[in-house]
This record gives sequence, C-alpha cells and structure tokens, in this order.
Amino acid sequence: MKDLLPPQIIKHKRPIKFLIAGGTATAIDLLSLYFFTDILGIWYLFSACLAFTVAFFASFFLQKFWTFGDNDKERMYRQMSVYLAVALTNLLLNAIIMFILVDGFKIWYMAAQLMASGLIAGESYFVYKILIFNKSGLTVDEKMSTRGVWPDGRQGLAGSGKILIASGIYPPDLGGPAQYAKNLTEHLLSQNHQVKVLSYKLEKKLPTVIRHILYFFRVISRLNSADFIIALDTFSAGLPAVLAAKIFSKKIIIRTGGDFLWESYVERSGQSVTLKRFYEKMPVLNFKEKLILALSRLAMRQASAVVFSTAWQREIFMKYYGLNPAQTAIVENYYSGKARGGAEPEAKNFVWLGRMIKLKNVDLLKSAFAQAREKNKSLTLETYSGLEHAAAMKILSACYALILPSLSEVSPNLILEAISFNKPFICTRETGFYEKLKDYGLFVDPLDKTDITNKILFLADDYNYRQSKSKIANFNFSHSWEEIGKEFINLYKNL
Repeated sequence: MKDLLPPQIIKHKRPIKFLIAGGTATAIDLLSLYFFTDILGIWYLFSACLAFTVAFFASFFLQKFWTFGDNDKERMYRQMSVYLAVALTNLLLNAIIMFILVDGFKIWYMAAQLMASGLIAGESYFVYKILIFNKSGLTVDEKMSTRGVWPDGRQGLAGSGKILIASGIYPPDLGGPAQYAKNLTEHLLSQNHQVKVLSYKLEKKLPTVIRHILYFFRVISRLNSADFIIALDTFSAGLPAVLAAKIFSKKIIIRTGGDFLWESYVERSGQSVTLKRFYEKMPVLNFKEKLILALSRLAMRQASAVVFSTAWQREIFMKYYGLNPAQTAIVENYYSGKARGGAEPEAKNFVWLGRMIKLKNVDLLKSAFAQAREKNKSLTLETYSGLEHAAAMKILSACYALILPSLSEVSPNLILEAISFNKPFICTRETGFYEKLKDYGLFVDPLDKTDITNKILFLADDYNYRQSKSKIANFNFSHSWEEIGKEFINLYKNL
C-alpha cells in the first residue's frame, strides 16, 4: 500500500496525519455538539463543554498513538495534562491573535480566523512533536549529562557549543546586522562551535505579527540542535526567539542593535526626534507602536541577558525598559585596528551611505550642504543607498570624508570603516560612539542645520583636513571577531 503513495506524501506523512487527526477531532466536536443539543436536548453551553471533552480525548489518542506513534503508556496521564494545558493556551492564543489582526490590523474576521487557525496548528504540531510526544521521554536538556556530552558523543559547551543565531537579515541582505551575523558566525565556527543561522525568508513579505509567529515556529524547529540562542535584535528576531527559548528552557542572549520602536515612530510620524529624546518625552504612539513597545519590553526582560554595543544605549534602555543591570552586558563592535590605506581623494566629495529613511536626516543634510556650497563651490555631496558591502567600501576608501548626521546612531560601523581608511568624518552627536571618538572626528547636533553647515566648511579647509587625518592616524582601538565571539560564549557560561 505504501508503494502506491506519492513520495511527497510518504516524506511528509506525519504532518499529514496531524492534519487528518485534527480534522477528525473537529468533526467529532461538531457532531457531538449537535447530538447532545438537538438529539438529547441538553443546554447548548453544557453541550459545548461535553463536546469539547469528547473531542479532546479523541484528539489526544489520535495524535499520540497514530500521528506520533508514541505507545508509551506510563507517561500517558502526564502527557494528557500537558496536552490539555496546550489546548487551553491555544484558546487564549486564538483570542489574542484575532484581536490583534481584527482590531489592530483591520483584517476581515473570517480571514483572521483562518490565519490564526493555521498558525496555532503549526505551533501545536511542534509542541506535540518536541515537548509532549517526544518518544525518549526526555527533554533535550535532560539528554545531556552533567559533563556536557550528548548521546551521539558530541560535546556541549564543555568542548564545543551548539549555537543558534537568530537574525532578521543575513547576506546577501544589506545592512550592519546582516554583516554582524555573518562575521560572528564565521568566527564562532573557527572556534570549533557548531553554529546555525536562522534569518527571515518568507517572513519579509508578511505583516508584522504574522511574520513573528511564523519565525517563532521556525526557531522551535531548530531548538533540538542548540545549547543557546544569540538573537541580533530585540523585536524582529529577538521576540519570537525569546518566547521559543522560554517555552523550551533554553538560554538566550539578545543583542540590541538599533531600536525598531523609535525607527517605526519616526518613519510614520515624520517627526525629527532623537532616540534619547523619544524615550524622555514618549510621544503618543499608535496601536502598532504600543504593541512593539510592550513586546520589546517583554522580550528584553525575559531574555537571559541583553547585550549592548555601547554604554550610551544601555543607559537609555535600562531606564525606560526597566532592565536589571545584572542581566546586561556590553560587547563592543568589531574594529581591526589596522589601517587599510584609503586612496587620496581627487575632489572634496563628502559621501553619505545608508538607508533612505527619515531618521537618517538626509533632507536636512542636503539643505545644510547647499548652504556650504554657497561659500565653497568645490564641495560635492554624494549619497548612496542599497549598495553591497564591497561596493560601499570602494566608494568610502576613495572619498574626501564621510558624513552621517542621523537623528541618532547607536554604533555606526561606517564610522569605524572610515577610520580604517584614514578618512575624516562628521557624525551625529547623538551616538554611542561620541565619548570614544570625540577626539578623532567632528560631531554635530543633528537638528541644527547651521552646525552641520559649519562643520562641513571646517573640514573643507585644507589645514583642518590634514589635522583631522593626523588625529585619525593615532586611533588605536582594536576589537577582533575572535574577542567578540569569546565574550558571547563567556557571557553564556556565566548565566
């Protein structure tokens, strides 16, 4: 009989059985409700409770013995209690998802219910498979001995660690977090750790809440092969990864990166507000932003540890998210400490690189630069967006200077790249790099056009330019990827 079935059905027989068992239980629920109410004449609410009970037992036995082939009867009563807890949790989860989709995103309630049902079905499958009907009867953590040795002979962190890196983006995606994920992965692998990276795929095309739920399931599917998780943001990857880690008792470290809430508010409202000022005054948020705030706070508070790249951002977040200082740490960005010898500029071309979004303050930069050109016609401003890393570095290495007057920048890697090419820079004062780099570059008030104009003209002066290059040549900070990897591992070991 099995030979007559298509290979794809054989390959995915367990999920198919899961869907059939779930459909059967639903049919039993509806038929029981009809039988108790219309045939026996029982009050419909009491009938609903009876029907739920009958369907619950039918679902449990079908999933246990047929779908997952778990014939262990010694653990059956314990499994049944957990199964019931999952069923009741799913009822609450269904209500929450429906509220978010219908009230928050204005999705038609029938479509919302279909999406909620599909998401809950996926969540239930992984919970049943990994948590309830795990044939060994042991959790993944219980399979490890106190020495950190796994049943197949591989070692845990006593020798080599098994790490899941959760990142919203990864090369060929563009952006600092993508490069960070790639470089951290490569160097952890070089230290004999087993590393898997989980980045957004289909999630990129989905609405905010839906993408998080799908990513949550994908994280769960990889937890069996991970000692701990490193999430490279607080919301896109961090939130679902934290929830999965809490359910399956895994340690998770969140690295904050930027701030999705502040970015979302600035982009929606068009208000020019710095990161620090945003939290000090906390403007009126819409539903989506309130949800991001609440869920980001939940993610960071529930994480095993929260890593910041600068003390500046840590101070802001500890105050406004109520974080425990003992659960926070600073792991600074990478910097090789080696000059790469940028080319001498052929003209006084100031370069801006980045995403064309409101917080990058490009409109004010262009206006300030236009004023500077009125006094010095030799100046040019070049703006680039969407470049691959190699192309961006080629442009940066040949420019006159880099300029980044963003509303705020937590720890802009481009500034460190400019320093490595011995290129002078103008950067926003609203940055975590200010204290470290204030003696090596120029910093501006991002809301003061005159200040930006004056700093451009200052750096355009030949004498001032030579002095700036001389200062940058003396910058000797070094922080390797090997050090960064070890800092993450040591942080995990001390949790």
